[in-house]
Amino acid sequence: MNTKKGSSDDQMILDVHLHEMPTGMLSFGVGYSSVEKTMAMVELSKNNLLGLGQLVSAKAYFSSVSTRYSLSFTEPWLFGKPISGGIEIYDWEYEYDEYTKRSKGGKAKFGFPLGIDFTKGSIIYTYDDSFISDVSESASQEVKDVEGRNITSSLTPIISRDSRDRHYNARRGTVNSLSVEYAGGVLGGDNYFTKYRLRSARFFPVFEDSSFSVQGRWGYAKRRPGGKLPIYEKFELGGMNTVRGFSYGSISIIDPVSGDNIGGEKMMVYNFEFRFPIQKEQGV
Repeated sequence: MNTKKGSSDDQMILDVHLHEMPTGMLSFGVGYSSVEKTMAMVELSKNNLLGLGQLVSAKAYFSSVSTRYSLSFTEPWLFGKPISGGIEIYDWEYEYDEYTKRSKGGKAKFGFPLGIDFTKGSIIYTYDDSFISDVSESASQEVKDVEGRNITSSLTPIISRDSRDRHYNARRGTVNSLSVEYAGGVLGGDNYFTKYRLRSARFFPVFEDSSFSVQGRWGYAKRRPGGKLPIYEKFELGGMNTVRGFSYGSISIIDPVSGDNIGGEKMMVYNFEFRFPIQKEQGV
């Protein structure tokens, strides 16, 4: 700290010089899953772009069935107010058993406080241009109906309240959220649907660093006249994030002719979970 004489005898100029910790990060990862087999990722991010607190991130993800690229930018203090704004562009390709889906698009998001403790609102606009190809001859009619180009233009308002003590491995608090996605209509595109999602979870500390949680999630998707509700916008359950012991997406309505999973328009899942550290320092 350095001081200088100010504009008068009772004024002082104080210069504070600091050395900022590194805010850039380059990450690599390799993993294995029963769905995507061997997978790898690389991410380059900067948490304080140009010293303005902005976040920019570039990600690439590869596996035996998918490739995903994305670039995102977030401004946490938009217009000098506690409003966050961000954009993301992406290019994804995923090979399902019955078809291949190539998606290009982007998202614009705005977040803002609602004046209630732990509560905030956000609005997300999504534009997704998906191309469905390599459709199997034995695929269900729901898959054949979306073959070719499918454009989704949607707006999603979200209200959420999060009082957890920490984002990962929470021990106490609650998290509740409600979102409504409106696609098509005045927004254009080929897909016309409204999708509702609701989540409620509560966390309880047990002993030392362990915790118990209770969670419920509900979803409802409804096609509106004038467009489609594509199969990939329907609900499927299964996997460690919904129902453990089942393969990812294996809990679904089954097409009686082809035997394919065709998803559902309604969903609810409840989880009761006990978490405890095995190697706390390593985050296991």
